Amino acid sequence: MKKNVLFVVNQLHRGGAQKVVANLSNNLASASNIHIVIYNDVDQVDYAYSGTLIKIRLPFARNAENNPFYARIARFFSLIYSLRKIKKKYKIDVSISFMEASNFVNVLSRRREKTVLSVRTFLSEELGRVKGVSIYKVFIRFLYNRVDHIVVPSTMMKHDLCDNFGVSAGRIKVIHNFIDIDKMAVSAQETIEYPAVKRLFVENKVLVSVGRLDVQKGQDYLFPVLAAVKASVPAIKLLLVGDGPLRETLVNKAADWGLKVCTSEQLKREAGNAHEYDVYFLGAQQNPFKYLDKRSIFVFPSLYEGFPNALLEAMVCGLPVISTDCLSGPRELLAPGTDLHYKTPATEYAPYGILMPDMPGQFEGQLSGIQGEIVRLWTEAVLKLIAEPDWAKEYAQKAASRAKDFGKDIIVAQWNQLIYDNP
Repeated sequence: MKKNVLFVVNQLHRGGAQKVVANLSNNLASASNIHIVIYNDVDQVDYAYSGTLIKIRLPFARNAENNPFYARIARFFSLIYSLRKIKKKYKIDVSISFMEASNFVNVLSRRREKTVLSVRTFLSEELGRVKGVSIYKVFIRFLYNRVDHIVVPSTMMKHDLCDNFGVSAGRIKVIHNFIDIDKMAVSAQETIEYPAVKRLFVENKVLVSVGRLDVQKGQDYLFPVLAAVKASVPAIKLLLVGDGPLRETLVNKAADWGLKVCTSEQLKREAGNAHEYDVYFLGAQQNPFKYLDKRSIFVFPSLYEGFPNALLEAMVCGLPVISTDCLSGPRELLAPGTDLHYKTPATEYAPYGILMPDMPGQFEGQLSGIQGEIVRLWTEAVLKLIAEPDWAKEYAQKAASRAKDFGKDIIVAQWNQLIYDNP
């Protein structure tokens, strides 16, 4: 008999967790009756999903900084009340929430259903940048130890929850994010709408990075790297796929390094003539895979991650990859079997990609000594991949082979087991 499964997430607009929810709904719908609750004041849906979509309308505006404290409290308790009613109405057997705000209300609205929380980021790093972090730790320790399962997409995230938040290891299950390899292969063949960008892959060496434009993703380090590589390889370009709050800041930082910048707005205006720039800000893309051309190199400079979906997707598409050895995920992907607590102090040519030292935060103006050394190491790694195309091709093939370990069938089976097994 099919179980009634409820996914709880803030929205289906942008974001890695939102994409995971949509993908899971599509692949679990044959075995379960799927319902998806969203509750932010964002009606736009970016991802195809399966099941019933339920939108909760909350009082007051979502812009918390403009809301008085009582408005935020009202939204919070209204969400708990609404979610509890939905669980009763649809006779939910299993509720699965994603990210901390949704996780909190999922626990507090619990009736008799199996309750599953999905943590999507490395919380020690994420909450280290939030005021009142001690309160969050108390909430997490108290609430997360009262559910049936907590799902994390990487082993280091499990260690983080146990060691730093006091969550019982027995409640935590590692289920990696999955990749629909066949679907991605089709998407990668879609035509790039900008003729100038299509031309780049033929006439130049191209670095590609996919991710939200914010502090966490570390894209500002790519500009001095590009400038240094350009001194030896003038025909080098950087494509940034994604959008976010740091877009204008990053555009300005790229210009500060003497790089010619082309935005998505310029691409639309200049059509096929926009091929003389150095950095291309392509904006958020429904299908980023068409930009993961096998002739390019994927660069992933994140300061921290939960599980790096974009890195895995580049591996599936057959690109050689360079990534920070950040917490968490890149080492688990590129150097399985090594000590996941180890942090490389220098360039590490791992079995399935190149791991680099952690990025030491943002920089303003001139690079510090350690930042300059990291830029130098990245520059050397990029130049080595360009200079040795056969070696780069071999790395790309190994990356694609490793990505098969995260195939859809393997991961979906683990989710179905979690849903249908007794707690």
